[in-house]
Amino acid sequence: MVMDAFHADVLIVGAGLSGLTAAYTILKQTVGSNATSGATHTPAKATTTMSDSAHAKPTPSITILEARNRHGGRVFSDRTLGYDYGGAWIWPGSTPHVETLIAEFGALETFPHVERTMDGARMTKGMQSLTDSLLQSISKVEGVTVVYDHAVQSVEAVSGADGSRVVSVSAADKPTYSARALVLALPPRLASELSFSPALPQKRLTAMRNTNTWMANTGKILMAFDTPWWMVSGLSDTFRMPRGPIVQFFDHSDKAFDTPVLGGFITPSAPESDAELKAAVVAQLEQVFGKEKSHPTYISVKRWYKDSYTAHTLDLQSSGGHPRPNPTLKQSEMGGLLVFAGAESAAENAGLLDGAVDAGKRAAFEIVEYLDDSDSTAHVGRSDM
Repeated sequence: MVMDAFHADVLIVGAGLSGLTAAYTILKQTVGSNATSGATHTPAKATTTMSDSAHAKPTPSITILEARNRHGGRVFSDRTLGYDYGGAWIWPGSTPHVETLIAEFGALETFPHVERTMDGARMTKGMQSLTDSLLQSISKVEGVTVVYDHAVQSVEAVSGADGSRVVSVSAADKPTYSARALVLALPPRLASELSFSPALPQKRLTAMRNTNTWMANTGKILMAFDTPWWMVSGLSDTFRMPRGPIVQFFDHSDKAFDTPVLGGFITPSAPESDAELKAAVVAQLEQVFGKEKSHPTYISVKRWYKDSYTAHTLDLQSSGGHPRPNPTLKQSEMGGLLVFAGAESAAENAGLLDGAVDAGKRAAFEIVEYLDDSDSTAHVGRSDM
C-alpha cells in the first residue's frame, strides 16, 4: 500500500551518529552555528537564515527516517549509568572529527580511560549523550522531522511536480517520502539490499557488499560488581581469552568507580538465551579469576549480531575486523541526488565513531553544494506527486 508522499529538501535515512551529524552540519552551513549549537541556541524554533558563510542561505527542510524505535544506531547507552553497549571510546589526537564535535557541545564531559596500547577516553554519561545532544539541537530548527519505525526498502529518482528531478523512498505500508536530495547513512551491506531505480553501478554494489560492518559479528556484555577487583588486583584493564563465551574483557566502570563494571565481547557462538549466557559467563569468571570474583551483581547484554538493522548475513560469515576504506563508497549517485554517509564510508577510522562523524560531515557538505547548484525548487509539506 502506497500512501501520499511527503516532501522535504533533504531526506536522511538513518538516525545514527553519522546521519545526525549530517543533519547538524547541513544546518550549520545554512542556519548557522549559533542556531544549532547545543550550548548557545536559545529560541525554541530557529527561523533565521544566518550562515557560517558570507552569504545567507535558505534553511532546508530535513526529514530523517529511522528503522529503529530510537535514535543513535550503534551508539546505544544506559542513560542512567552511562555505560555503552555500542561505540564508546575516543582516542585524543587520533579521532579529531568526533573530538571536535563533542567540543561544540560544551556541557558534554569526557574522562580518561587508559589502556595499555594508547590513552583513550569515554563520555561521562555515555556516548549516547552526544547523539542526544545532536538530536536536541537539530530538533530546535523549524522544518526538521524525525520519523521512527520506518525501514526504507526502495530508492527511486523521479520527476517532481514541477518537472525537477527528486528522489523518492518507500517502505512497506508506510508513507512515501521525497526530497531534492538523499543521504543514506546505513551500513553499506544493508544499503546494498535496497531496491534502487536507476540501479546502482555494479562496482558500487560489489564494494558495499565487500565492506565489513563494524561490530556486526559481535555482542557486548556488561557486568557490575561491588568492587573493581580487577583494578585492585593489579590486572590490566583489557585482557583476552582463548575460549569464550567472553573473548575479551575490559574495564567499563564510570568515572568515579561508583559502580564498577567489567565489559566483554561475545561472538555469535555464545549461548542464545540470556539465562544460558549468564550461567556460562559466571562459570568462565570462576575458572579464570576464582570463585570469589565470579558473581556480578547484574549482567546485561546487547547482541549486535542479532540486530537486523546492523548485521547482514555476510557479516556473520566473515571474520569481522575494521572495514577497509574504499573511495567508491564515498561517490554520489543519481546525478548527485544520492549521497552516502555511515561510518564504513569514511576515508579514515572507517567503522568507528570518528569515521561516522567524518562521513556525516562529508555528506553534508556534498548535499549543501548540490542544493546550491540545483535550479530546482521544493515545496515543503505534502506534495502533489
